Amino acid sequence: MRAMPRMPTTPSTRRAAPPPPLRPHVRRATLALAALLALLPVACGEPAPPVPSRFPDAHLILVSLDTLRADDVGVYGGPDGISPTLDRLAAESIVFTQARST
Repeated sequence: MRAMPRMPTTPSTRRAAPPPPLRPHVRRATLALAALLALLPVACGEPAPPVPSRFPDAHLILVSLDTLRADDVGVYGGPDGISPTLDRLAAESIVFTQARST
């Protein structure tokens, strides 16, 4: 039986290797960056007029990430070092574990 001749490999017949999968922390950071960039146009709009308040020194920051599980954040029992900025913010703040909206 005769062997079939090999086809020469040219750039058009070679297949590119698929990119390696992203590590979980890189994937989370990429998704968090994408969420922040998606909210950037909203944050860069005209500021709302100030509203008189009974608590002029009170500030509220709502952090809502649908791509991040609570057990990945250190303040909710996750491993240290994954979310140091959120952990530092939580250490200096009041953290709510439940929220309701109507």
